[in-house]
Amino acid sequence: MKKPKDKRTKEYKEWKANQKPIEGLGDVVEKITQFVGIKHFINGKDCGCDKRKEKLNKLFPVNRKPLRCFSPEQYNLYKEFVENRTLNLWNETDIKTLIDLYAHVFAVQYHSRDLCRNCQGSAKILFRITEELDRVYDTYND
Repeated sequence: MKKPKDKRTKEYKEWKANQKPIEGLGDVVEKITQFVGIKHFINGKDCGCDKRKEKLNKLFPVNRKPLRCFSPEQYNLYKEFVENRTLNLWNETDIKTLIDLYAHVFAVQYHSRDLCRNCQGSAKILFRITEELDRVYDTYND
């Protein structure tokens, strides 16, 4: 199915729903070769593209996976945060805790001074951090 031009149509929404999500670098390379037309020259020959795509997807995934586990102290700290949190409101100590835990588990550093307390962009970042740490925390409770 060809991509519809008008994003407001039902056809576009159906097309978007049927698109396979990008898992890693292999999917990105495949999309580029399709767009540029390189894939057209292969004419269905087996060139090892599928194996190469799988290998690149495993080596360079798009979604971040946890690199480290919580230490017992970090687990208890996050457990206390989960038990005491209200909706999606974060105070200064919550923000510092989330940033420190996220940096430890995912090896991605945020700075609390870079997060504005009055804008939605910072709230989205904190919400995403909280969701990802919740997933890690839930693995301990399964």
